Amino acid sequence: MQDEMNDEVASQMPDMDFDSEAVPQLLVPEGKYKGVIASTFFNSKINALVIAVTLADNDDRFASDNETPVNGMQIDFLAWFPKPGDELKQAKTKQKMTVRQQKITALKTLFGEFGIIINKTADIQDKVLTNCELIGKEVRIGVGIDTYKGKLDNKTNSIVPFSHPGIV
Repeated sequence: MQDEMNDEVASQMPDMDFDSEAVPQLLVPEGKYKGVIASTFFNSKINALVIAVTLADNDDRFASDNETPVNGMQIDFLAWFPKPGDELKQAKTKQKMTVRQQKITALKTLFGEFGIIINKTADIQDKVLTNCELIGKEVRIGVGIDTYKGKLDNKTNSIVPFSHPGIV
């Protein structure tokens, strides 16, 4: 009976060749790239604001397959929010502060670089998520490669407005 059920299920599955049809994940090589902020949203599972950047104007730069242009690829920058318990941990910085203070300082600095004044959490909701004040801004995003659970993936190290002083 069980064998008949397995045969019936197997006959309904599409035929797949994993060796020839599976496509390896493309990675953006380490470096700094120009892009445009395409969307922002709060991811409550990881407690971070996700800033999705579509890479653009990076002529002659290709993904890890050396064929696919990086232009049009999306890279996410994560702006971390404090979580319960962060106020009890000391940040690993030269300046004495808690992890909570470090995350709040990083958020204030990030938004300030884009000319968005944030005084309280509601300002992020209003200005960044509802009014979409970051959408369409040109940026320079620093991309790296990281290993998580044995798998290579892109990570972002920095994001600044393209008009930021010192951008080359």
